[in-house]
Amino acid sequence: MTTPNDFTDDDLRDAERFLENSIMESYGPAMKRQPASNNASLVGHPCAYYLWAIRARHEDMPSPDDGLPGIWTLGREAENAAKIALLQEGWKLHKTEVTFEDKDLDIRGRLDWELSHKTHPFWSQPIPTEFKGVSDNYWGKLWSFDDCFESSMKWVRMWPIQPLTYAYLMPDEHPYVCLLLRNKTNARPRAIIERTETHFQRLVDMGEVIGEVNRCLRDEEEPDSITYSPVWCKKCDAAHICPTMQHHAFGNPIAALEDPSVIEDLALTWEAGNETKKAVASAWDEMKEIGRHYGLYDAEPGSERSIIGNQFSFKVIMSAKGKGTFKVERIVALEGTGDGG
Repeated sequence: MTTPNDFTDDDLRDAERFLENSIMESYGPAMKRQPASNNASLVGHPCAYYLWAIRARHEDMPSPDDGLPGIWTLGREAENAAKIALLQEGWKLHKTEVTFEDKDLDIRGRLDWELSHKTHPFWSQPIPTEFKGVSDNYWGKLWSFDDCFESSMKWVRMWPIQPLTYAYLMPDEHPYVCLLLRNKTNARPRAIIERTETHFQRLVDMGEVIGEVNRCLRDEEEPDSITYSPVWCKKCDAAHICPTMQHHAFGNPIAALEDPSVIEDLALTWEAGNETKKAVASAWDEMKEIGRHYGLYDAEPGSERSIIGNQFSFKVIMSAKGKGTFKVERIVALEGTGDGG
């Protein structure tokens, strides 16, 4: 008969893997599915090419990471725990996981809940509510929809569009929507309630992107991709087939920004003097990320590259200290766009 002292260190490691694998197998396989419609959880993505590719070129898209089923399972568990807590506190959950569909835009999705509570005047009418578990790493940065839209993580940028889209898809008018966040570390909740009309233009923009996706699916064409954006393009599943990513060559002028005003804002601030440069710290961080993508960090010391926007051009010279750094040498206005700095 085997006794505890008979097990070797290798046996212990094998026992560890056996326990871990049992939990992993409970999550199920990472299945690759071809979407039949535009998914409401993704319609906040600004790139028509990406949204088209996950439907039209499904076979070229990578399979989900093996860890995703576990992430989804933990997300459902967190959502169910929040649901139980709300029911215990007298909340009513309406239209729980009801599928909504818009045939014109071919959008489908399931709303987490409509929430209401009889003792609070605001919550007397059901409010479309989307639940998200949030890492403690960026919990302190998310206090509004705009904070989400400006996040450096693309999945966070898409979160607010979900309840806004459901408010649009639902037959009754819903002037308010709620994003209910829960900190994954300490379980603290945060409710973000915003007026639907405040973000109406974002819904219009979303509709234009999805409309282009649908047109290209119908006409068997490829939509244009967005210009290079660190947030959306850096780890895109469609990067290996995307025209924007394929047409970049080392040393080519950089003519790609998520928001062309980044260069304009940085240029104008540069003109104003060093004391105001902190105002565009985030813009400069984006410029550096773009520079890294285009190979600026790998250029030889003393070599020059150009970063070109709609109105201004940055002449970039590599630092003589060696590879890995660069600085802006000067900023000039492109011909026909006004005065330069």
